[in-house]
Amino acid sequence: MAKIKSNLKKAVKQPHPHHVPLTMALMIAIVFILTASLLFIWNLFPHELAYVPPQNASSTIPSVPTPPITPPATTTPPVVVTPSAPDCGTHGHWNGTACLCGGIAGWSCPSTQVCGDMKPSPTTPDAMGTCRAKAVAVREKPEGMICDELNAVCVSTSLANTVLGNPWYVTGTVSHGVVGLEWELFDGNGISLGREGRGPGADENGVFRLTNFQSVMPASTTGTLRLSAGFPGSIGQNGYSWTALNIPIRFAKDRMKVTFFSRAVIGDSCTALDATVYEIPKSSKSIAAALNVLLWQATENVSQVGPPGTQIPEGTKLNSAVLNNSILKLEFSKELENYGGGSCNVESIRTQIEKTAKQFGNVTKVEISVPGKTAAETLQP
Repeated sequence: MAKIKSNLKKAVKQPHPHHVPLTMALMIAIVFILTASLLFIWNLFPHELAYVPPQNASSTIPSVPTPPITPPATTTPPVVVTPSAPDCGTHGHWNGTACLCGGIAGWSCPSTQVCGDMKPSPTTPDAMGTCRAKAVAVREKPEGMICDELNAVCVSTSLANTVLGNPWYVTGTVSHGVVGLEWELFDGNGISLGREGRGPGADENGVFRLTNFQSVMPASTTGTLRLSAGFPGSIGQNGYSWTALNIPIRFAKDRMKVTFFSRAVIGDSCTALDATVYEIPKSSKSIAAALNVLLWQATENVSQVGPPGTQIPEGTKLNSAVLNNSILKLEFSKELENYGGGSCNVESIRTQIEKTAKQFGNVTKVEISVPGKTAAETLQP
């Protein structure tokens, strides 16, 4: 038993306390030597991160330029400049965009400008215009007349702001080279009250005479009569270049009632008519005024005048109306014959004209003709 215990003590003999630090130091030295060796071997081989200078070049590693730093953009608020009102003439008026002119007040423009584009509208019921640069005149302005900016069409200064009659008459002159003359009448709201496209020209002296009836009662007391002169050219309407004279006018307040006869909407009879009563400016030539309402309705077909339904051809005009011993002789323009034929159309047209002429009580017979034909030859089926 004592021998066994002696062997056990030899088997589990403890190390000497001075041997432990020496062993640890030796292990650290071995690790250090291995690490240094690996680093040395690694540096012997090139790799991607190593810089290899080109042959015969400086061994100095070039510096990489640093991109400039752009400061953030600063937004400068726009400078708002309020334009000052220019000189608009003695009586002109600046509206913030242009100098206004014309109208009932008769505002004028500076001496270097002219009053143009004078078109009535709901915002300018008195036919205001705008001042703009003068165009080159085609002739000297005739004395005592008002003209367009080219002096191509002129009328007497007395016509401006005058009361327009029913019928109305206008006389004026046009310059050499004018080949077309048109007119259009507007109320103060810019509504067209009638027009004549390619109206009568002038005589050999350049004098023109216009006459027509008012077929609608204006909704305002003021308006504009526009006269347009056409020159041959490739600019503008119908192959012509146009210049316009806008004349401020007034309307009479007196009115009269007329009956407009249109073909009946219901019924098979060619002579059945519907009657609509409305008002027009008072006229001393009541029969001609009523007939012009019928003709104007055929051309314009404006709903505010009366219901459509006339068989009278578009563009028909009344050339003359002569009343003698209760017999009314009417000559219409050649457009009356453009009804397309047919006995029903003929009966309807005749009935409309006769009813319109006889509504005033002093006409018992109506004779209808066109230029170059007698009453018996006109309006045949």
